[in-house]
Amino acid sequence: MALDAMVAEEAARLVEETELAVRIGPDETVIHTHNENGLPREEHWKSESYLGSGGLGLVFREKCVVGKSFGYLRAVKEMPRPRARNDNDVDVLKELAGLALISQPEYEAIFVRLLGWYQTPSKVFVAMEYLPQGDLHAHLMDQGPMTESQAKLIIRQVLRGLAYVHEHNMAHRGVKTSNILIKTKPPGNEWWVKLADFGISKRPKRTLSMSVAAGDTLGFVAPEILGLSAIPEDMTKQVAAQKGDIWATGETLHFMLTCSHSFGENLEALREYSIDSRQFPNERLLGQGVTGPCAAFVQELMCSHLKLRPDVNQALDHVWARMPNHYSTSFSRLSCTVRCRGLEPPSVVFTNDGERVLVVSPEKLYLVQSATGNVVKSYESADRTFAAAAISPDGKFAMVLEDTGRLSRFDAAKLKLLEERGPFGKMPAGDCFVTYSHDGRYVATAHAGNFVIWQLNGSALPTAGTWRTGNFTVRSLQFTADDKKIVLALDRAVYIVPIVAGFSAYSNSRGEDVVNYPVLGSVSAISPTGVDYMHCDENYIYIWRDSAGCWRRQYYHSVPFQDAVFSASGATVATMDAQGGVALWRAMSMSEVGCLKFPEVSVSRVAVSPPLGKYIAMGLMDQKGPKVIVREIFMSLALSAPDAQRLIASFNVALDVSLRASSKERGWTWHLAIGASIKASDKKNNDHTFSKS
Repeated sequence: MALDAMVAEEAARLVEETELAVRIGPDETVIHTHNENGLPREEHWKSESYLGSGGLGLVFREKCVVGKSFGYLRAVKEMPRPRARNDNDVDVLKELAGLALISQPEYEAIFVRLLGWYQTPSKVFVAMEYLPQGDLHAHLMDQGPMTESQAKLIIRQVLRGLAYVHEHNMAHRGVKTSNILIKTKPPGNEWWVKLADFGISKRPKRTLSMSVAAGDTLGFVAPEILGLSAIPEDMTKQVAAQKGDIWATGETLHFMLTCSHSFGENLEALREYSIDSRQFPNERLLGQGVTGPCAAFVQELMCSHLKLRPDVNQALDHVWARMPNHYSTSFSRLSCTVRCRGLEPPSVVFTNDGERVLVVSPEKLYLVQSATGNVVKSYESADRTFAAAAISPDGKFAMVLEDTGRLSRFDAAKLKLLEERGPFGKMPAGDCFVTYSHDGRYVATAHAGNFVIWQLNGSALPTAGTWRTGNFTVRSLQFTADDKKIVLALDRAVYIVPIVAGFSAYSNSRGEDVVNYPVLGSVSAISPTGVDYMHCDENYIYIWRDSAGCWRRQYYHSVPFQDAVFSASGATVATMDAQGGVALWRAMSMSEVGCLKFPEVSVSRVAVSPPLGKYIAMGLMDQKGPKVIVREIFMSLALSAPDAQRLIASFNVALDVSLRASSKERGWTWHLAIGASIKASDKKNNDHTFSKS
């Protein structure tokens, strides 16, 4: 496999870093030795059962019987070490290099994670995460063919995985149902699969006998790889191998929908198809009631002409393979505009019912009605510079942070100053944050390399807070749902810091968890419950969901971001790009996508109202000075009736909600409409845009 020099160097480094120091015990127990805080530690792993074969290796399940990982399971692939460097030997180092490259954090959601590798004089062993749900082939043999909607969710994940592989100038060369492992599945969870068993080291052109020897399932191997058709002279071997991945993906989709192969081992029929002497056999697809667009997609993926066969990005953009935009029926309209004082854009925070916005401009606080823009109350002070604010969980108080570190508690309804602590000295330029714990007992503030926890006396501020400083920059902070920890998105990683009982000090090192970012990036955000995170680099949005325990690359964006914030429910993320444009992104699941863009530019601050995101407020500067724009969002969510009822009940608030059922071919679809109806005269004024994701 040809890797460019940079990727090859990175791969070699990763292979070296992932090698495990081991010795083999007398009873074949694998003993890992490592240092932990300067002390020698051991883990003992014993083989439990045979799982199957992959390529030229056998796969076993091992269990940790001694050590820190006691009780954990892993899958271990055992491969013979090559005796000599010739065309028919598996290049183990290349396979390890490929596994190491795609086992980095940004790819963990879509590939089986490499835990490390070790070797003996005669064998090489690769340790990988163990997925007890098994593989897709076994599921299909037990449950039968899938519906198109289920197959689409899975095949998109496969294609996204191949996109990462192809980006590194590699090919998988082993796509098939038995190499698609199941992380989660219905009922109870959505489909989440991972790609495994890379044939990365297999040569781009293989004969039939070589494929059989390597353990290939012939039904998934493209004709040109079997030597049944020619590869164009002007096509590189690597591109041809990637086109082979696309063929295998089409055959995988065919098998998911029919539990049968298109050609199987009928090599003569495959040869005739590859030279245009036979049409594609879609009888099994049509016999299962597969729709025309889906059948056409399978046939395009398995096109006999390599140059006409789509690449992975073209496949993802096929009309059948696209996921519907969650916001495709959503739009926004201008609700109100509020002019402010000062020389900086104001920050914004909604009250708990979303019906009012607390506007924090440097010189003045405004309490504004979301629907009309009417200023209900205001507070002005010549010797203060307000920076950020938070509303207490009971909605009674507003905690306001100033650029001197001074913290003030206000009556939220009257904007009456009740008490204050500070000032503590002028803070350097940068974003300021303030948030309440969910039970209202704590307030956390942060700025640059400082964050402070205030343990309230009832609702009142204590004499002083507990400070923590360091060489870091705080980008976002939230309490966990149980209020036992504070979660900080810093410039280098996400830190989960426990709060000591009684809270007199922090646990500076013990008990802290660190979640490293998948890639370097300048924008990060924490969800209101402290369990989900968002991170951006120059090209992509990455989402960490605690239930998944890994980052996933969710969206591509063409303009770098400058800030981001989760909605109150955690279901969406609002972003601001470098040009001040604002967009809402769907963050709820791996399968749902969506982006709703707004017409405003030069936005610097944004907030999405609770409980269901009816409003979005944006603070910005224009030629006339600072102002706040509030837009009302109208959404149509396709839900089952029970899901709709549970959604309504879970928020326990009064909403303008209507349920209507529409007849579909295979049942009923219930639609939950949230928000007020729009007058006909207002429709022409609804300036909104949509973005395909």
